[in-house]
Amino acid sequence: MHVIVNHLDGTCHLLGPAPGEAYDELGDRRWIAEITPPQTLADAMALLERRIRFDPDLWIVEVEDRKGMAGLTPTP
Repeated sequence: MHVIVNHLDGTCHLLGPAPGEAYDELGDRRWIAEITPPQTLADAMALLERRIRFDPDLWIVEVEDRKGMAGLTPTP
């Protein structure tokens, strides 16, 4: 699953599953930034369209958060 955090100002963050363990020691899902944030929604969708060619069952969730990351934290 990939998550687009739409900031409603023309920019977004795109998060994807982190390599390795899916969850951290606290049970929270681990994420990585898929593109150097923040980017445009068109940039995020272009990357996802390439990924869909290899995995047509790719899940994409979009959330809106003007000032933050919708409670998601990318793994450093």
